[in-house]
Amino acid sequence: MRIDRHLLLRILGCRAGLLHGDTLVWDRWRWLCKPLPRTANRERLFDVGCGSGAFTISTSVRGYDSVGISWSQADLDAAATRVELSGAKNAKLVRLDARLLQEEEPWHGYFDLVLCLEAVEHLLDDASLFRAMRRAWFSEVVSC
Repeated sequence: MRIDRHLLLRILGCRAGLLHGDTLVWDRWRWLCKPLPRTANRERLFDVGCGSGAFTISTSVRGYDSVGISWSQADLDAAATRVELSGAKNAKLVRLDARLLQEEEPWHGYFDLVLCLEAVEHLLDDASLFRAMRRAWFSEVVSC
């Protein structure tokens, strides 16, 4: 008998990505729902360090044009499957190391919202990441 690895996703949709693995992911999502209400305006949301895409997919389903970045191709492959199965049409996944984010000129000032959940603690130069995320949000950077 073969077990469907994505059975939970097929039953619960994008919420399945919030419920498995790390038990605090669902808690974080509930905390995010208030400042990230459903929208029809297609605000551009940037999820830095998206991992397997739980927040990128869930915000996309809520109406955001969501871009998630991760350095891990395995995580992005899992996220791509979840995007397809959950119907998150406005979710985009990009392989990019957050340590190189400052080099991504086309994204300067592009996003309306930036998320970075559980990625900062994995970097040695967190100040550089914060400056790069600020650039992704604002086209000009004030010294920070």
